Amino acid sequence: MSEQDQQKAAGIALGSGALASILTLIATRRASGQSITPADIVGLDEAAMTALLNLLQNAQDINQHTTDILQAIASVTGAGGLQNPDNFITFRHTPAVAFTPEQLPPYDIPYKHALVVKAYHTNAGTMFIARTLAGCVQANIAYALIANEAVELEIKNSESIWVMANTAGDSVNCIVEQR
Repeated sequence: MSEQDQQKAAGIALGSGALASILTLIATRRASGQSITPADIVGLDEAAMTALLNLLQNAQDINQHTTDILQAIASVTGAGGLQNPDNFITFRHTPAVAFTPEQLPPYDIPYKHALVVKAYHTNAGTMFIARTLAGCVQANIAYALIANEAVELEIKNSESIWVMANTAGDSVNCIVEQR
């Protein structure tokens, strides 16, 4: 239902409620033989009427703000709303020389997604990963991955990761979901 339709429905509901109240008042007064004056039908003073009109305006403002927020969310998440990614990237990286750190190739990592770095299952040695070249060669800074071990990293780009193998030919497999 569109916002205009919702506003019309709210106006109809409010008008219907007021009409029902007036008809009930008329029926009650006629049944008892009393006359009905305009003061009986409209019993709100100016302050109460102003408050009621302000309340209705605030409700319209809230509806508009809600619509704006929902449209902003839809524009960020795509027309289909929140959805799982429909694509992913995988790659394998084998450093050319043992004990020589190399950067992973550059792939953007979408927000709230993790790059999974996994030591290849046939590795004979240990893979080391770090944020810098210097950190990759320091055992107290680099993160060690043995064969078949994995780590998830929520980073912006895969090239911010350095890898080093202590055995020639060892490698890491990487996977990340894409939007």
